[in-house]
Amino acid sequence: MLIVARNWCSRGGVHATKSMARPTGSSRARGYAVLTSRATLDALDLTKNKVQQIANVDSEKIDLAKIRVPIKANWASTQKIVVKSISKSINIPNEEPVYLFFGGIPALMAAAKMKTKYPERNLLFINNGILSKSEQSGHQAHNHPSEFVAADCNKRNLAKTMARGLGILSSPDPTDIENYSYLHFPKIFKQFLEKPNQNLQLYTSFFKQRILHDLTSKNGVSVQDRWLCRTIEKSLDFHETLSDKIAAKTGLRTLKRDFRIYWSHDHKGIAAKEATWKELGIPCETISELELIKRTILRLDKNLAVLKISKDGQFEPETSKRVIKYFSDEYPDTFKVLEGEVNEIYTNPLTHEPEAIKVKENHGEIRIVPVKSVFGTPGHDQVFKYDPLNGTEKQLWKSVPVSGISSLWICTIPRKELENRWQINENEDAELISHLTKICPGANLCNLHVTVFDHEIRDENVQLYVRASQGANFNSNVADKNDLVNIATNLDKFFIGDWRLISAGTCTRQTGVTNVPTISGMFGYDYSGVGYSASVPPDENDPKPSLF
Repeated sequence: MLIVARNWCSRGGVHATKSMARPTGSSRARGYAVLTSRATLDALDLTKNKVQQIANVDSEKIDLAKIRVPIKANWASTQKIVVKSISKSINIPNEEPVYLFFGGIPALMAAAKMKTKYPERNLLFINNGILSKSEQSGHQAHNHPSEFVAADCNKRNLAKTMARGLGILSSPDPTDIENYSYLHFPKIFKQFLEKPNQNLQLYTSFFKQRILHDLTSKNGVSVQDRWLCRTIEKSLDFHETLSDKIAAKTGLRTLKRDFRIYWSHDHKGIAAKEATWKELGIPCETISELELIKRTILRLDKNLAVLKISKDGQFEPETSKRVIKYFSDEYPDTFKVLEGEVNEIYTNPLTHEPEAIKVKENHGEIRIVPVKSVFGTPGHDQVFKYDPLNGTEKQLWKSVPVSGISSLWICTIPRKELENRWQINENEDAELISHLTKICPGANLCNLHVTVFDHEIRDENVQLYVRASQGANFNSNVADKNDLVNIATNLDKFFIGDWRLISAGTCTRQTGVTNVPTISGMFGYDYSGVGYSASVPPDENDPKPSLF
């Protein structure tokens, strides 16, 4: 691996030297640093807001137009959905029934797939317009199996994580990069006291699935893992084709698919990751020294092991909006969008097929919409089937919330340093911008995802707008703040530039014990951490295998 020593120069820049030893001392003396203080991170209360602004964007001279993700958001309540048999009391308008899709990015991409295959059909997409999981994601297009393949989810670490959740073991120091784990089982005693039977069943099922995965795996991966990888491949292929169409029409892409990287100081861990990925048929290789320099902002003096994952990439923050606009413009009469919440779905009592839905629009109007079919990805499990005989409601599925940190950072790097690093001409904006747009997304073995989604050249510096996300706080709707401290520790140690935290919050995904997406009848759920990448539904003749 290429080793480059650096020193902090008096003029405020960082320059490469040929033989100078790296100076010791503080992060500031190194020339690279997370400037947001630990006290600021410790004072953050993640329960107050979904997303909280940390820095004053005016004092930091940040271009608000470059911030393409939300930096403030309140918690939003979940709206229950009830499936009922249709009755004479429901007045269905005399309108042409539509193919209805509602919810997040998987529902939108299911609509996009149908519209592409059947352009003549009348489609309606309903979304409530509230901050979605996709906007809080790491925006990385990634092909990978379920979390059961990850080292943090092996039986030994699961037992340790359970012990930490029970208070038997102390949580690892988030600044201890060698031993920190992104998986947390929080406040297990409290969970068991509140819902003993439900939580006993949950954790028992989780460990049972872990054991079952190992028993049915070949070289560490199961049939479900292989199915998930093939599903993601097909999904990303569709996204890429659609992105090409959107770019041809608007000049704006939704997906940049080239490659992304896995990096770590743990060379054995990266070698094991490479072996697993190749077993799954995911093309990968050790990145070249030249690509490491030109395509990343990783430090070059840390002897990192870096794995290049071909055919991965990153989504644009505006992906959903651009997909909606494209289909609305292309099919103005047959692709409609409505902002609101689906409250009830009415089905035929004999065929159980949907015939209408009730939606509450954002401005308050209640509408009944006749439908030919329904597919929803609500992003939660508050979906119930009403039994008219006894007047009760039965929950159709139960998901587990898993929460991680989603943060926005501004990384400032002296322009001169990047020109030296990339061997480009001084003061050539076009050449510098060309390199900035090629910085690839990356992740490490502790589930930290770092994605540069925009940039700005300001005076003698370059500002990068970076999404950093990490963590799996199991059975919790609030992220673990230790993950944010661990993010800051990794950025400080392994990346060039000065880093300032702009906003941070919780990104919650829903999963089941199998940790793979599920489509059942009218609903898709449990997309977990692959929601964006696996958002295009598989073909009907490609059923999901079961471990049982």
